[in-house]
Amino acid sequence: MRVSGALRYLELVAVLTGVYYFANRLGLLLRVDYGGVSPIWPSAGIAVALMWIFGLRWWPVIVLGEFLSALYLDQTFALGLSGGLIQLMEALLCTVLLRYLHVEHRFQNTRDPSLFVLIAALVPIIAGLLGATGLWLNHAIPQDKFLSAARTWWLGDAMGILIIAPLIAQWHRWPFKNLRETGYWLGLSLLLVLCSYLI
Repeated sequence: MRVSGALRYLELVAVLTGVYYFANRLGLLLRVDYGGVSPIWPSAGIAVALMWIFGLRWWPVIVLGEFLSALYLDQTFALGLSGGLIQLMEALLCTVLLRYLHVEHRFQNTRDPSLFVLIAALVPIIAGLLGATGLWLNHAIPQDKFLSAARTWWLGDAMGILIIAPLIAQWHRWPFKNLRETGYWLGLSLLLVLCSYLI
C-alpha cells in the first residue's frame, strides 16, 4: 500500500509539474527583455493554490517547474534553482499568512477576499526583489534594469496569484450544489479579476 501510494504521489507530481511548466510557458508569451520576466505569471497562482489548499507536500512541483522553465530560457542551473526556491518561498509565505489569518479558500465571508487580495499584492514584492537580485547577480540583467525587472516580477506573480489561485480554490468545490453557488463563483472571479486590474 505504501509503495502504491508513493507511486501515485510521484505520478501526480509529474502531471502537476507538466501543468505548472505549461502555465510558465503561457506566462513567457508576455515576457519582456529583462531576464525573461513576465507581467503575468499564472504558475505563481498554481503554486499558492497547491500549498494553501492541498498541502506542503507539493513543493517539488514548484521547484521542478521553475527549473524546467529556466532550461527552456537557456538560463544557468543557479538561476533555475534560485527561481524555483524564490517561487517556493513566495507560495510558503502566502500560505503561512493565509492560514495564520484563517482565510478560507472558499471565501465564505467578506474578510477573506480582502485579506487574500492584500497578501497576494504584498508578498510578491519580496519575491520580485529577490528574483531581480538573482537575475542581476547571475548577469541575466544589467544593473539599470534591476527595478524594472523587480517591478515586472512583482506584477506577474501578484496577477498570477490574484487570478489563478481563487479560480483553483473555487474549482476545487466543483460541482457546485446549486445555481446560487455558481453565481457566487462567477461574481467572486469577476471581483478578483477587477481587483487585480486595479492594482
